[in-house]
Amino acid sequence: MKVILSVLPVSLGVSLTVYANIEFSWIASLVIGAGIVAASLKVTMTSMYLSHTCKNMHPVEFLARICPMSAIHLIVFATARGETGKFIHQLRTDGMETNVILLALLTGLAAFVLNWSNFEANRLTSPIFVQQSSAMVEGIGVVMALTGTAAYSILKLQENSPKPDAAVKKEL
Repeated sequence: MKVILSVLPVSLGVSLTVYANIEFSWIASLVIGAGIVAASLKVTMTSMYLSHTCKNMHPVEFLARICPMSAIHLIVFATARGETGKFIHQLRTDGMETNVILLALLTGLAAFVLNWSNFEANRLTSPIFVQQSSAMVEGIGVVMALTGTAAYSILKLQENSPKPDAAVKKEL
């Protein structure tokens, strides 16, 4: 409860900052809720699968088994939303720059490493530990952001405050 109360001012501050830019929709809320449920199921099912069903299965083998179906789901949803057609049109008209291809490959590599490390941690510990670790990392991120904001504010105040020598010269 103390953690929730300590993060509450930050949450309220962020909410007040972006209040005018937020548009509420039930569809978006349902999609976010479904995403949260899916993420929870993923962590729980992964843990069950890696710790009970196939104790000796390596996370990379697990990824090799689930990634094709995930890719098919993504392609189906992207096509349903019209994103695949836009992408093909973009390729035909403008081509694709090398930095875009490199960025896409790096994003895929980062997702692979993230999933691999997540599955490994899930296999060796528990879903609750993985979720708590994630919450701790988010908490560290908030602390870092607040520390950076405080440091920036202090530097700006020091820049804008009159120098002692200048104040003395004005009085003379």
